[in-house]
Amino acid sequence: VASHLLKCYEAASGVRSPAKMAEESYADWLRDVEELQQAERLSEAFWRADGCVGKPKPVRTLSGLRAEQRALRAKMKTAKEEEDARRGRRVSVGEDVPSGNGGHRLGYGRSRPPAP
Repeated sequence: VASHLLKCYEAASGVRSPAKMAEESYADWLRDVEELQQAERLSEAFWRADGCVGKPKPVRTLSGLRAEQRALRAKMKTAKEEEDARRGRRVSVGEDVPSGNGGHRLGYGRSRPPAP
């Protein structure tokens, strides 16, 4: 039914139908894509004929990135170990480490009564 109505519309009016416009637009797009592909093929052929001047850039792979990351971690670990060796046995004390004052902020243990 729709195709019959479309044919009647095309016959009655002298303008292009939406279907014709879509077909023509698609054909234009397809020609443009084919021209681009041909231009790329010609460019590559000239590049090869010219002696392949310039090497293609290496592609970074996931395994390569992980290898770089492992090397960086190893370098950071050795730098930290060297720093710890220079520092000796002194280690920075974090907040969760008791400081010998019985756990009280002001240093008053249970053996000492608070001041009156």
